[in-house]
Formats: sequence, structure tokens, C-alpha cells
Amino acid sequence: SAYGSIYTEDYNNKDFSDFNTLVYGHNMKNGTMFGSLKKYRDAEFFKNNRFITVYMPGRILTGHPVSWHLEIIFS
Repeated sequence: SAYGSIYTEDYNNKDFSDFNTLVYGHNMKNGTMFGSLKKYRDAEFFKNNRFITVYMPGRILTGHPVSWHLEIIFS
């Protein structure tokens, strides 16, 4: 898209078979990509949404995020 894409490091296996995979993307104001991760600041939301889903061609992966980092860059 014109706003970039979600991606992993080139050293990670693209099938998410590594023990840990870092996933990068933008914190979009409209909530797309990783904009909705801010909801995890709310304890009740975190309690009710412990798992994430990764949709891949031919398979669906379910796991739980270990951590997330929000970096605000001013230009």
C-alpha cells in the first residue's frame, strides 16, 4: 500500500517457524496495521484478547504476543 506494509526481518523464516519472529508495521491513525495494539494498554481488553491470529495462504496461525513496542517519531 502507499502507507507501507507489515513485514518481518529477512533472517526470520517466512512461515513463522522460528522460535521468535519480530513483526513490524505502522501505527496507523485509522487503526489499520498495528494501530489497534494500543487497546492492549487496557487490562480488561488484554484479559479478553490474549491471542493473535496470523492469516497465511493455506493456513492460519494462532499464538500470543510476548511484547509490543510503540515508538513515536516526530518529523
